[in-house]
Amino acid sequence: MAVGASKGVDLSIIIVTYGAREVTFRCLDSVAREIADIACEVIIVDNGSPDGMAGEIASCFPRFCIHPQQHNLGFAVAGNIAGNLARGAYLLFLNPDTIVLKGAFDRILAFARRRPGAGIWGGRTLSAEGAPNPASCRRSTTLWTLFSSALALDTRFPSSALVGSAGYGRRAQDRERSVDVVCGCFLLVDGALWDRLGGFSPAFFMYGEDDDLSFRARKLGFFPAFTPDSAIIHFGSGTETNKERKIRQILAARALYIRIHFSPLAKRSALALLTLRPRLGRRFARPELRSLWRNVWARRAQWAAGRFGS
Repeated sequence: MAVGASKGVDLSIIIVTYGAREVTFRCLDSVAREIADIACEVIIVDNGSPDGMAGEIASCFPRFCIHPQQHNLGFAVAGNIAGNLARGAYLLFLNPDTIVLKGAFDRILAFARRRPGAGIWGGRTLSAEGAPNPASCRRSTTLWTLFSSALALDTRFPSSALVGSAGYGRRAQDRERSVDVVCGCFLLVDGALWDRLGGFSPAFFMYGEDDDLSFRARKLGFFPAFTPDSAIIHFGSGTETNKERKIRQILAARALYIRIHFSPLAKRSALALLTLRPRLGRRFARPELRSLWRNVWARRAQWAAGRFGS
């Protein structure tokens, strides 16, 4: 928020779009159903979607405020554009590949008001089949989570609270709790805290901005929190359908987080662990995945430096 909360606006719902027309319109339909009784605004920043999608959104959802961009600015920069326009006391960032379930907005607002010291709040995200997503909230990136990921323990044991990489495990999501990181696909932040933090770090193009935001909030003495009572469906497809490119973007985000937040002593070990998974994957992954990991490994000079590329 550029000038603070505006009287009468409780919630600013912010959605960054880029293509993926079908899932995006399904998301917007679910948002429209859920905001009838909430003093809110919906701000959409379209990152240069093709085929006139921004104009179609404006026509189909006249209540929503849409800001089309000429190019894909990435999630963090586009989110900051919307955040600086927002008038709500709370800002809720929502991925376009989601469906908002009944009462989700009311419940997460009520949770925020019960736990103001959290500063950042998240809810449960579910798969299309209704299974809980262990990454709705997660631990910070540490040497241990990087080790677990390097050996693919996170994919072998996704529900494990011990070796599931950054996840807390599914059972940990049965209750309200403080967490390290709230997933950016469904993230509520206090407007005053958003201003204080200066929004997302624009260094993160896609992925990692939620880890960075939660980390900086914790340094200020806030305790991000999770509630299972507010839920959405998250398909996880997003606007990135190229699996290899998605992996490279995630690795670049982790490398950048390490370079920004790790101590000089831990940084070298952390970056070595980050490169271990693609190094092993190109030789020991399932045969059908070895080509993917070889291609990821071939681009390591880019992503290990924390650079996001095409």
